[in-house]
Amino acid sequence: ENTNIINLIFIGNLCSFQNFDGVKWFVKNILPSINKNNNGKKYIFHILGKINKSDKLYLQGFENVVVSGSVTNMADAAKIGHIGICPVRFGAGVQNKILEYMALGLPTITSRMGYEGIEANIGEEILIADNSDEYLKSLETLSENSVYQMIAKNARNFVAEKFNWSTRLSVLVKNIERLTGK
Repeated sequence: ENTNIINLIFIGNLCSFQNFDGVKWFVKNILPSINKNNNGKKYIFHILGKINKSDKLYLQGFENVVVSGSVTNMADAAKIGHIGICPVRFGAGVQNKILEYMALGLPTITSRMGYEGIEANIGEEILIADNSDEYLKSLETLSENSVYQMIAKNARNFVAEKFNWSTRLSVLVKNIERLTGK
């Protein structure tokens, strides 16, 4: 495996406007910039998920972009990824793709918007970037193997602890007991 090639990965429904907007913005504004200031690394952006034909053709027109479209097993397809990317610039609700990346042990870089509602520790479990300087800084941080491994492990543990069913249900049961006075 060529260690100079870093596979950035996006998983999501590209028919959703907020996802397509974020991916398009990343491909146009961030990817060329990080590949220009790359410390000898080559960043390839892999896009996985439902996408219409014209959008797929459009994105494939950019250098260092691979559009896979829908895949049968997301976890298997995501194995090529080194870093999860969630560049959403607007939207609502917790971005499940971030939790998926983290559960897969992928260090994740997201926007401040994507981070909303996640409550992971920035710099320890997740990284935040909204512009090319912040992406470069985050990618530089992750190029340090020990930091990469630490964030990957912390991310996986975070999802396992905070988002598993028994944790969620115990909170729900406690709230119900509190409300019903039992």
